[in-house]
Amino acid sequence: MVQVFGTHCIKHYLCSVNHLISDIRSIFYSKEKNNMNRIFVACWLLLCVVAAWGGKPTKHVWVIDAGHGAHDWGCGKKPMMEKKITLAVAKEVRRLINAQIPDVAVVFTREGDTYPTLAARADLANRRGAELFVSIHVNEAPSLLACGTETFIAKSAATKGANANKSEVLALLMQKHYLNSGLGTSRGVKKRELYVIEQTRMPSVLTEIGFLSNSADSAVMCSPEGQTLLAQSIVNALKEWKQIARPGVKRRDLINLRYAYQDYRVEDVQPLLASRTQRERQEVQGVQEVQGVQEVQGVQEVQASAEAPADTMPSLCFAIQLMNSSKPIAADDRRLKGIAPTRCIKIGTLYKVIAYLSPTYADARSHLTTVREIFPDAFIVAFRDGQQITVAEAQQQQ
Repeated sequence: MVQVFGTHCIKHYLCSVNHLISDIRSIFYSKEKNNMNRIFVACWLLLCVVAAWGGKPTKHVWVIDAGHGAHDWGCGKKPMMEKKITLAVAKEVRRLINAQIPDVAVVFTREGDTYPTLAARADLANRRGAELFVSIHVNEAPSLLACGTETFIAKSAATKGANANKSEVLALLMQKHYLNSGLGTSRGVKKRELYVIEQTRMPSVLTEIGFLSNSADSAVMCSPEGQTLLAQSIVNALKEWKQIARPGVKRRDLINLRYAYQDYRVEDVQPLLASRTQRERQEVQGVQEVQGVQEVQGVQEVQASAEAPADTMPSLCFAIQLMNSSKPIAADDRRLKGIAPTRCIKIGTLYKVIAYLSPTYADARSHLTTVREIFPDAFIVAFRDGQQITVAEAQQQQ
């Protein structure tokens, strides 16, 4: 409908312009007198036509793909089939976009119970020059306990080129707004080789809105109220994506989203080796506690009564302090936003998290600009024989 309407408008305006131009030329070459009024009217009409066409805003095309369809009903069974749920949610997404984002034209890969091939879905988005592509799906698992939402992006960044970061931002924002809407567990953003997001030439995501095999998720997805809640979460993500990604993704925005709304898990968990009472143990994943020095996957926590062993830190060095904490911070803590390796040193009653141990002030300074994109308040500190000293003292001793 959008394409037909657009073509009709173009033909209508071009035809009008051609007729007016022909009329004006005939007036100029006419032998009749007193044609000034006719010339004025013709010019005025021409300006109106041009202004009307030129002032018409161009809408961005967003392709919404309701997964499966027709003979491919996806997961579930009658009456709760994936193909019906995805189409219902997609239609609600379109309704909300039309109401809340007026500069966007929504295009569907399917309007009813049909099955466009995966290639046809991707080709539609590419031919229409879509600004983004969102494919909606539903999950299922053998375990009835599996639940929550997850969003997929293309596995290879090279496949998406400059759109890789924009895709990741959209996926992270979807997980953010699912959580903000109270839609249970976020299973995070994952990379997969899925045809429709690999073969589309724009930012693309495939989002799984819940598990039909889970009673709580199923109750949300199969109710009109739940479908509206899911759709509004997706639209909220799209609205924020417009603000963040359309001008161009900033590295700081991407990193903050990654570590605020992504679910990072530690694969190798070492057992606690504490011999103290339960009350004294540090319930920190992956912590080894040995005679006052705790190693947390590359993080060293030095107790207030102990000095750092000579081999753990150069005799004189500089570092960048990221933050203070009243409690130990593990290396995989989201607050560190992926900066590694780090050390967590206890001085007085506070734990200071430092990174980028450097032999010279200049070397530490070279890292500071990059770190401040993530931690704006980061600054340089200095140590001698495991004890903190002022940066000025350390510079004099270099």
